Amino acid sequence: MNDRPVDDPVTEESFPVPWTYRDVWLGLALFVGLSILTTALFLFFIWGFSADLSIELMLIIGELMFLVPIWWFAVRKYGTGWGDLGLRSFKWKTLAVGFGLVFAVTIVTGFYAGIIQELFDSPIQPDMEPVAEEMVLPWLLIVMAVIVAPFVEELFFRGFVFAGFCRRYGWRKAALISSALFAVGHLQPFAIFPLFLLGFVFAYLYKRSNSIWPGILMHFLVNLWGMIAEFVIAAD
Repeated sequence: MNDRPVDDPVTEESFPVPWTYRDVWLGLALFVGLSILTTALFLFFIWGFSADLSIELMLIIGELMFLVPIWWFAVRKYGTGWGDLGLRSFKWKTLAVGFGLVFAVTIVTGFYAGIIQELFDSPIQPDMEPVAEEMVLPWLLIVMAVIVAPFVEELFFRGFVFAGFCRRYGWRKAALISSALFAVGHLQPFAIFPLFLLGFVFAYLYKRSNSIWPGILMHFLVNLWGMIAEFVIAAD
């Protein structure tokens, strides 16, 4: 049954998704609640029972939590399919636009990183080498960061959040809100600005192509480049 509220107007900027902006806000609240609960449980077992919980398990659960609100407020409630979540075909020329925009963000990020390094003597992202050294399966960090994260995060932030907000706020405001959530959700204070820019680019690519695949592919390339740069720096 479709329970769209009467004050949720359909505009020409909307994506034809069955869930509403209220579903999205509830989904975000569910995600935050699950994140807090999971963190508390991990700390309880680590500190209370000296449990040796693997980083691999934490990474996997962290990514799976993005799928819970999607399932609850889109799939279970409305019978949503993959197409509704943005997994549609697209024109490949959209990737050229994506490359250009991501390259522009990369240039801006380089200048921004230099300013942060000068002002705070800190990189904009944490060093992942110590994390990899603590892992039993360090290759899983690469798989999660380069393959799993781009797919799951785009499905959540663009396919679910951005598309659901578009019906209420229009695509620009929806892109701003979803990009801000995307940036803050990474819990990397110095990286909020470049992550916000990337989130807006991914939202624009979805709006332009009616598919989240261009955003997924650009997200994949950004994370791949980040991992390569991380290991190159570590090798030096």
